Amino acid sequence: MPSRYVPIIAGSLLLACSDADSPRVAASPLEPASQDPLRVQTLAGTVRGVAADAVERFLGIPYAAPPVGALRWAPPQPPAPWSGELVASAAGPICLQPGPLGVPIGSEDCLSLNVYRPAGLDPAERLPVMLWIHGGSFVSGAGSIYDPRRLVEENHIIVVTINYRLGALGFLAAPALTSESADAGSGDYGLMDQTLSLRWVHDNIAAFGGDPGQVTLQGQSAGGASVCAQLAVPAAGGLFARAIVQSASCASVALAPAEAQGTALAGALGCSDAVSAAVCLRALPAEQLVGLSAIFGPVAGGGYLPLAPYAALVTGQQHPVPLLVGGVSDEMRGFAALEYPLDPARYLEALAAHFPLESPEVIAALYPPESYAEPYLALTAALSDSGAYLLGSLGGCVTETLAATASMSTPTWAYEFDDPGFVWSPSALPVPVPIGASHSSELPFLFDTLGVTLNEPFNPAQDALAEQMLQAWGAFIRDGEPSLGDMNLGVPAWPAYGAPERRMLHLEPAQVGVVTDFRQRHHCDFWQTSATAAAALAASGAG
Repeated sequence: MPSRYVPIIAGSLLLACSDADSPRVAASPLEPASQDPLRVQTLAGTVRGVAADAVERFLGIPYAAPPVGALRWAPPQPPAPWSGELVASAAGPICLQPGPLGVPIGSEDCLSLNVYRPAGLDPAERLPVMLWIHGGSFVSGAGSIYDPRRLVEENHIIVVTINYRLGALGFLAAPALTSESADAGSGDYGLMDQTLSLRWVHDNIAAFGGDPGQVTLQGQSAGGASVCAQLAVPAAGGLFARAIVQSASCASVALAPAEAQGTALAGALGCSDAVSAAVCLRALPAEQLVGLSAIFGPVAGGGYLPLAPYAALVTGQQHPVPLLVGGVSDEMRGFAALEYPLDPARYLEALAAHFPLESPEVIAALYPPESYAEPYLALTAALSDSGAYLLGSLGGCVTETLAATASMSTPTWAYEFDDPGFVWSPSALPVPVPIGASHSSELPFLFDTLGVTLNEPFNPAQDALAEQMLQAWGAFIRDGEPSLGDMNLGVPAWPAYGAPERRMLHLEPAQVGVVTDFRQRHHCDFWQTSATAAAALAASGAG
């Protein structure tokens, strides 16, 4: 991550106050499942959940064997069956990742998931299911951070949240690892975890009252990029019927440059010998593999992910499921917080630093600082629109490209979330930065966060928007088409995205409505043909 960017991401704030490090509980003697509606039989063994409010929770269920020892940097394997009863009352350990002050937190043994269902559900019912993939730049986060109580309760659906391997443990590619793999690839171990969790849902969710044929795969940030990748993973075909991508793209890296990065990292870790590199790396303490200076994410070119996700979308070779895609209007406000306050005399200099392939004068003509309350807002508007961040992985015009491309081969709906008055609380910044609708700010409108409030209390207009979003997301999960339903309040129906109208739903407190001028407002004609966009496309392996 470039040093000038400071991520203000929900996952990093939430981890400090979640209970995701709770140890796994021991099994208790088996009793007949019929005696207790909170006791469910999975293929690996019996689990017993807990009820709170109107939601029943089954937490910390292992969906894979511990990815340790010989299974470090190997495809995940099904969990070993257990005897007795797994008391699923606490989330499993989070996956190993950087913690406060850079000290690693979590565990290498972390592949568990959480199931949330409406209380009192008849097991004979077959409810729609949403599987949530968390964000965190592929280096942090956990499924247990996100409490989907409102989605479950208000939409009568089942939600599953997962952990997957992160950082080098989840996404390290290296020639030594590629040579030992059956599919001539490496680097996608975290994605493989996600696919196995989808398989777990397909095989087990009926026992919880879910419909394995009505699964929606949903993610935000790195989780959204993961959803894009799963659209192109052959092994994921048939495991989900709909997809939701929030604040992400289909960016990936090709196998060769990913292996080159891995070779450099292995050398820095003392494992430079090509013959013994894999053995050497597996012998290292897992904590040494956390916080490495590298960019991780989907790696395209092996048998697991043979085609770059964006290339699959362009050619219509992705899994043809309905897609809901969108982002927030001020994606980069938090990432560029170190620029605040920006001296007007430094505006062109800041543009040149952030956009080295562009003319700062040209960008300044599109984003004149006098048109904004302060130069920082002009700079971050350009950053938020452009997609200049991490191989074009984030930005308004990146979102529009994704919607436009997908709409050519599958039903697609698009949105823009915009809440100028949104405030994170507590702030991770020492000074009050005008964050606005920054990256992750839509998440509190859909999720609770283990009872910890990370935003200022909503005003009535924000509460109303949250209800509209909960209903629309729930409708898509249930029916494959978002709808505001009874919350419409005079707003036109949410139309599918596509040329020539390019209609998108604008989600703002007290200002929900259909817009057709997204491209003009965000200068997408410029950004989508810019040198910055071309470089990102080439780096992603899809150019």
